[in-house]
Amino acid sequence: MVVPTNATDENVWHGNEAWPGCGGWSADNGVYLDVSDDSDSEDGLGTPLQEHDPNEGLDADRRRKSTWGQLRIITGATHTLNKVVSPKRFEQESLEDDVLTPRSVALRRVFGEMVESNIHTGSTVKRLQAFESAHGAVKSATISSSGTVMLDPRLKLEPISRSLFVKTIFDVCTRALNDPTEAIRVFAMDFIDTVLAQLRPLTFTEELAPLAKGMFVTMLSPGNCTERPNQIDRYEALVHKLVAEPMIGIKTVVKELFCFVDSPGRISGTHTHDWVLRLLKQLLHTHHILPAGEIPLEPAVKYALFFLKNSSTPASQHGLAMTLMTDLYKQAQKRLLHLISSLKPALHRKLTDVFATIDGQARGEARKRRPESCRSARPRSSNTAASRMSFLEGGEQPLLEPADPTSMTKALLLKSVKQRKSKSESHADLLMRVTHLHCNRKGIMAIDGLENTRKVQVLYLTDNYIPRIQNLGWIKNSLTHLYLQNNQITEMHGLKGLLNLTKLYLDGNQIQFVHGLDECCRLEELHLNDQKLEPGEQLEFCQASMVAIGKSLKCLHAANNSVHQVAPLGHLQRLDLLDLTGSEVDSVPAVNYLISHCPFMTKLSLLGAPVVEKRESCEEILAHAEYLEEFNGKPVTAKERNFLQKRLTVRKQQLAKTGRRYSVSAGHTQNLNMVPLCSVAEEEGQPWRQRRGSV
Repeated sequence: MVVPTNATDENVWHGNEAWPGCGGWSADNGVYLDVSDDSDSEDGLGTPLQEHDPNEGLDADRRRKSTWGQLRIITGATHTLNKVVSPKRFEQESLEDDVLTPRSVALRRVFGEMVESNIHTGSTVKRLQAFESAHGAVKSATISSSGTVMLDPRLKLEPISRSLFVKTIFDVCTRALNDPTEAIRVFAMDFIDTVLAQLRPLTFTEELAPLAKGMFVTMLSPGNCTERPNQIDRYEALVHKLVAEPMIGIKTVVKELFCFVDSPGRISGTHTHDWVLRLLKQLLHTHHILPAGEIPLEPAVKYALFFLKNSSTPASQHGLAMTLMTDLYKQAQKRLLHLISSLKPALHRKLTDVFATIDGQARGEARKRRPESCRSARPRSSNTAASRMSFLEGGEQPLLEPADPTSMTKALLLKSVKQRKSKSESHADLLMRVTHLHCNRKGIMAIDGLENTRKVQVLYLTDNYIPRIQNLGWIKNSLTHLYLQNNQITEMHGLKGLLNLTKLYLDGNQIQFVHGLDECCRLEELHLNDQKLEPGEQLEFCQASMVAIGKSLKCLHAANNSVHQVAPLGHLQRLDLLDLTGSEVDSVPAVNYLISHCPFMTKLSLLGAPVVEKRESCEEILAHAEYLEEFNGKPVTAKERNFLQKRLTVRKQQLAKTGRRYSVSAGHTQNLNMVPLCSVAEEEGQPWRQRRGSV
C-alpha cells in the first residue's frame, strides 16, 4: 500500500494505487479520505496508514461533508451527483463503510455498489463476477461525441463524464491484470480488448495514452507478477496489442517503456529485466532505430551497458545484453562507437572484437553473393586468341552484331542453361531445377516461356529487344536478381508480386517515371543509369514506390538521367549509396533535405550537377552531412567536416551582423573600408591578376 498523496496535489485520484486501493488527502481541507478498502481487516473498516488517524475526533457530520466535497471534485458534476446520491443516502454509506476512497467512489459511480463491493472482497468467485459485470457494463455503455457516457439503464445510474469513465475502466484493467487469481488475469486480456474497441471511435490519443502508462507501471514497477506462470507471455501479448492499437501505437509504447529504460532502478525483478531486454530486441527488429525507425539509440545502448558493466550480472542476463548490443551495432554501426568510447579498456576491447567479427561476417557474405550476381553482369572478355589475331591483322577489334529477333522458346531456354543434364533426366526436369538463366544477346522480343522454369532465382536478359516487363508471375516466389539492361522498356509494369526481388538492373532503357515497386519490399539495389530520354525529359520517382522500398533499398544508381526532383528520395531511409551523376539538381537545401532524411547514406555522387559547380555549395553540403564518408568520389574525413562546419558558422554570423561577408579581395576589413586593389589597378591602366586560389 502506497503512501497517501500530499495535501498540495490538485488531482487526488491517480488510479495507480496498489490493489485493492489506498487513499489520499483532500485538496481543500487536508482531510484524509481513506484508511483501506481491504475487507479482511479485523474490524472490517481497514487499517489506517498512519499511527494517528486524521479522522479521529471528527463527528459524523464533518466527515460526511468532507467526503461529499471530495466526491464533487472527482466527478466534476455537482448537479448530477445530487440526483444520484443524496446526502442522506451518503451519510448511511458513511456510517456503514466509514470513509470511501476516491477509487471506490468512482467504481460505485460507474458500475454500481454491487460491483465495487465484490471487487474488494476476498472471494475469488465474487471478484470474477464483479469483473464480468464491469465487462458487460463497458460493452453496453454508449459514448456520445459530446463527452457524455450513457450507462446500462438496468443499473439505474445517471450519465457520467467521459473522463471519469475512462479513468475508472483503466483502473479496473489494472486491478484485473494484477489479481492473484489466474482466471481473472486471463479474463483481463478480453476486458482490455473490449475497452479498446469501445473507446477507439470517439476518443483521442491523449485519453488512451494513460492506459499504456498504467500498463507499463503495472508490468515493470515493484509488485509486478513476472514470476508467476505465463505472466510474461501475457505481458508481451499486451505490449503487442498496444502497439497494434491505432490510437496508441508504437510511439506511445516506446515513450512509456523508455521512461523505465532510462532509469533501470525503477524496474523491479531479474525476470522483468530479462523480459525488457528481449522486448527491446523484438522492437528493434520490427521498428528499427531513430531517425529511420522508432527506437532511440542512446538509451538502448545505456541500458545494455548497465548490465555489461556490472560484474555481478547473471550469465543469462549478460548474454541478453550482449545480444542487444550486437543487434544495435548491425543497424547503427559507426553511430554506436562514440557511445562506448568511455568504457573501461577490457569491456571496450571485448565489444570492438565482437563488432569486428560482425563486420567480417558481412564482408564474407558479400563475397559469396558477388560471383552469382556480378560475374555474368560484366561483358565477356574479348581478349581471346581469335580477337588478338584479328587485331594484329586488321588493327581493329571486331564489333558484335545484334542478334536476330526471336522468342523465348523451350529450345532457347535450354541453350541458356549452364547446368549439365544427367543421363536419366529429361529436358523438362532440367528446366524445372535450374536457378540461373543466361539469356543475354539472344534477340528476345518478349519475356515468355517461364512456366517451364519455376525455380529461377537469377534471370539475365540484357541486350535484347524487350519492350515491357511481363510474365514474371511464374517465378515470383523465387526470383531475386533481374537483369534487363539495354532493352527498350518504357514502363515499369509487371513487377507486381516480386516479394523476394533484391536487385533490379534497368540501365540503358527508356524509362522516364520510376514506379511499380509497391510490392518489392526487399529490394536492396536499383540501377537506372543512362536512360535514353528525349531532350528536355527528366527521370522522376514515384513517392508511393519510394515509401514501399524505403526500409530495404541500400543502393540507387541514376546517373546521366537529368534528375531534378530529389524530394521523393527522402523516403529511402536505409539508403547507403546514391549516384546522381549528371543530374540537374541545383539547390543546396534540396540536397541537405535528402541527406537529413537518409541518415545511413555514406556515399553520394553529384558530379556534373549545377549544385556542385560552386565551392561554397559543396562546403555547405559537406558541413551538413554528418555521416557522409565519400562525396563525388573523394573521401570525406572528420577533420575536414569539422573545419567546414566551423567555417560555415563564422560565415553565418558575419552575414547576420552586416548582411554581407567581409573579404580582403572586396576591400573590407573590420576597422576601415579600403579601396579594392583591382579598382586601383584599373585606374592606373595596369592589368589586374587575381590571387591564386581565390574563388
